[in-house]
Amino acid sequence: MLVNNSSRYKPLFKKYLRLKEKLNKNDIFFKTKLKKKKWKNYINYVQKQTHFSYKYNDWVKYNLSKYTISQKNFFLNTLLNKQRFSLVYGFLKNHYLNKLILKATNHLNTKKFSIKILLLLMLEKQLPVILFRSNFSKSIKESKLLISHNHIKVNGFVIKKPYTNLKKGDTITVSKNINKFVKNNIVISNIWPLPGKYLFINYKLLEITMLKNLTYNINQLNNLDYFTHFNFWVDVSLVINRVK
Repeated sequence: MLVNNSSRYKPLFKKYLRLKEKLNKNDIFFKTKLKKKKWKNYINYVQKQTHFSYKYNDWVKYNLSKYTISQKNFFLNTLLNKQRFSLVYGFLKNHYLNKLILKATNHLNTKKFSIKILLLLMLEKQLPVILFRSNFSKSIKESKLLISHNHIKVNGFVIKKPYTNLKKGDTITVSKNINKFVKNNIVISNIWPLPGKYLFINYKLLEITMLKNLTYNINQLNNLDYFTHFNFWVDVSLVINRVK
């Protein structure tokens, strides 16, 4: 009997157990999604970790050369970094993440130290990420679900592709069917964390306007205002080197 892999049950939130990190900075996610008793130990562990702003043991681990760590531990560390990165941006598929990394690598052949900045820029200007940064959804995965159900419009046109890049002047609106749902997300979130300065958001009309393009700038190496939403350590260089 042939089994259709697309219909196979794929648990989404169990991946959080192995990583032991609060991958979603928005507390709404933990209050609404992880209600069952089986998540009690995980939530308690995460809450204890948030009381400490720095992990002392990790400093030695992340600053050592990869050759001083056993190959098994290095592979595990690389794998966990990749999983954290993909889960934060809405369960990115391997082939799509590899495609973005190769595109960023080919774009900046002479400035390899800034490939990770360009990779983050490519992800942050996508429609699902902007909806999440604007607190219109609880997670990036939920943003993709709203797009797939034809509830999101850009410049008056319904968008069906989740990986749509936005540019300066684009306006995002939501359908009337989910107005109450989006407003509820905004109220619970308390509009925190604050959206980026490149977005103009009308919370009364539920509209988002891109004020400027997210473009690469050498000065952003020391001023990562766009990427302050990571509440845990992610070594993006390991994610990039995994493909290169």
